Amino acid sequence: EPNVPENAPNPGVVRNLGREILHLAFVLRGPKSEFHRKGWPRFMQSVAGVLKPARGRQFYNYDPAHKGFLWREAFWTVKRGLKR
Repeated sequence: EPNVPENAPNPGVVRNLGREILHLAFVLRGPKSEFHRKGWPRFMQSVAGVLKPARGRQFYNYDPAHKGFLWREAFWTVKRGLKR
């Protein structure tokens, strides 16, 4: 376990925008077999989960001083993910 000071703020839920987009593509593609179909997430529920603002949720790669970085990093994450 990392050595975290006791008074360190709780970061909440920290997410990666590129990975969230890849998740949506995965859900949209659908299950590869009938076995997984029953428990497969609904696309619109997944979109709502990604886009719905909530206290304590943030993107780890967002920095107001470098606004374009979030989008560039998300683009490269999706590009690498789709190559697989």
